[in-house]
Amino acid sequence: MSYLGRLFQSMGCREKYRIPRQLEMLKAPLEVIAVDWRASVEDLYEEIVSLLSPEELKRMPPIEDMPQNVSLAIARLRRDFSDSQRALVHTESFGDFSILFLVPRDRESAFIDCVGAWLITDEVSQ
Repeated sequence: MSYLGRLFQSMGCREKYRIPRQLEMLKAPLEVIAVDWRASVEDLYEEIVSLLSPEELKRMPPIEDMPQNVSLAIARLRRDFSDSQRALVHTESFGDFSILFLVPRDRESAFIDCVGAWLITDEVSQ
């Protein structure tokens, strides 16, 4: 969604509770999230690999095949996971940082509704 949609949500005090609501929906403890806006592609790769099931690990491309641009790398992983049991959902906060969630497919639609204007769609392709 647009910047104005995000701004409207923030003005309505909904932004303050957005991430905790999303985490609650996924039944995750709040301490599982850590934001590092300086993460490299290697950092992203390492963190995601640590969360994957054996079946999902088979979908991971070799690190050498990953684009070196983080946005392109995320888009690549989203494509690679497009038919897996969990979706990789990419969200943001006013463009200053991104958060990635692995969401069970049966909750994906409701989760994306909860994310609202903060959803990042892949506008770039490799």
